[in-house]
Amino acid sequence: MVRVCSDRRAVARRPAGAIAAAVLCSITAVHAGIQSDPDGSGGPGGGGPGSDTPSGGWRLFSVDRTTGDLVTIDPGTGAISVVGSLGTAVHDADLAWHNGRLYALLRDVTGPARLLELNPGSGAVISSVHVAWNGSPVTVAEGLTSDGNALRIGFSSGANTAFSNALGTLGTDGLVTSVADLSPLNPLIDLDGLGWNPATGALVGVDTIMAPVDRVDFFSIGNDPQAIGFMASLDRSAPIGAINDIEFIGSSLYAIDHLSGRLHVLSEDGGLTDSLLLGSGSYFGLAWGYMVPSPGAMALLALAGITGRARRRRGSAGSS
Repeated sequence: MVRVCSDRRAVARRPAGAIAAAVLCSITAVHAGIQSDPDGSGGPGGGGPGSDTPSGGWRLFSVDRTTGDLVTIDPGTGAISVVGSLGTAVHDADLAWHNGRLYALLRDVTGPARLLELNPGSGAVISSVHVAWNGSPVTVAEGLTSDGNALRIGFSSGANTAFSNALGTLGTDGLVTSVADLSPLNPLIDLDGLGWNPATGALVGVDTIMAPVDRVDFFSIGNDPQAIGFMASLDRSAPIGAINDIEFIGSSLYAIDHLSGRLHVLSEDGGLTDSLLLGSGSYFGLAWGYMVPSPGAMALLALAGITGRARRRRGSAGSS
C-alpha cells in the first residue's frame, strides 16, 4: 500500500498538528515495513558502515542464541543493540537479506530445518516453513545467503549427514532445488556459513574445522558450483574460535564467531584485519539489511525538515 499526499504545498499552510498528520500520509508502507533498496545504496555490498539514518537504515543483523533475540551489531565498534525476540528457541541460525526481506535459517537439535521471514524492526516471525529436498525434510542445514537472484543454502544431501556438503537454491516456500554435491571435490567439506561477494559475483563459504586440525578455511564458489577456489586459512587460535556465518559489506568480509564472542573483519581474500569483542551472548548468523524507521520517527524527521525549510524561508524574507 502506498499513500502520498495529493497537495504537498498545502502542508506548509497547516498548523503543527495537521502537519504531522499530513506527513504520515506520505509514508510508503511496504510488506512488513521492509523496502528492497530504499536509499539507493544497492543493498548488501553497497552503502557500508555509516550509510544509515538516526532512526533507520542499513544494519548488520545477527541472532543471540542465549536469548533468542534478533540484534544489530555496529560493524565499526561491535556494539550490540537488541531489536526484539524471535519468539522461538534458537540452536543454530544463519541469516540472509533477499529482495528486501530478512530471512533466518534455523537448525534445531531434532526435526527439520526451518526458513523464517523476520520483521527487521521487531524480530517477530512473519512466516515459517520447513526446508525440504527431493521430497524429504532437510535436518542438517548451515549457510544461507542471497546471490542477488535467489537464496542459496548449504545443507546435507544425505551422502554425509554430519556435514553441509551440498549447495542448493532455496525457495521462500522451503523447497531446495538446483542441488550440487560438493563432496566429490572435498569429502569433508562443511558449509558452516555462506556469503556472496557482489564485486565478483562469487559465493564464499567458510568451514570451521575443530581439533585436531584447528583451522578455519575460506573458499570461493564460482558460477559453476563445481568450481571451488581456496581463498585463505586461519588458525583456530586467539582471537579465532568458531566462525558460523559471513557477510560482505563493500569490500570487507565480516565473520561472526560464537566461540570467541567476536566479529572479525577480513579483507576480500580472507585475511584478518580486525577483531571486535562483542557483548555477552552467543551470536549466530549475519545479514546486512535495511531497518525502516517507525512511522512516528519518519513523521518527526519529515516534520523537522519541513520546519527547517519554513524557518529558512522566513529568514530569507526578513532579510530582503
